Amino acid sequence: MMRGSFPLQGKHVRLEALEQHHVDGLVKVSAADPSLYKWSPVPQGKAAAVQYVDTALAWRNAGSAVPFAIVRIADGAVIGWTRFWNLERWSWPPGHAQHNRTTPDACEIGYTWFTDSAVRTGANTEAKFLMLTPRLRGLVSAPHVLSHRRPQPSFTGRAGTHRR
Repeated sequence: MMRGSFPLQGKHVRLEALEQHHVDGLVKVSAADPSLYKWSPVPQGKAAAVQYVDTALAWRNAGSAVPFAIVRIADGAVIGWTRFWNLERWSWPPGHAQHNRTTPDACEIGYTWFTDSAVRTGANTEAKFLMLTPRLRGLVSAPHVLSHRRPQPSFTGRAGTHRR
């Protein structure tokens, strides 16, 4: 399912394929200001973070998600995470160019959260830009990407966007 090389790097953040070695950084991220995650299922504590990462990796291994740790380039600190998820593979008819394709046809971007110091810095914008670049789309090969079907109030209010 995944091809290409990691990490994917912008000017301010780097997306790294999520692995167990990111757990300690994710624990720090979620502990910085737990009130940010009042409406989001963000793990609190190391045991919860290990379980959260284990689940994300199981979904990746099952072919239903592609999770990333988001790392700030300036200091190498983990500042959040995000993922492609709900990967869909459509049943194309025999003879169609997409028939028997192993890469997803559609996916969503979500499960995104950041430490308090990264909120309103552009880190989320750059992370999503990296996820939507042709290079990364080659990793997932999903031409149809939906983003944040269920908005998270902890980010929506802070980002200054309007809920509908």
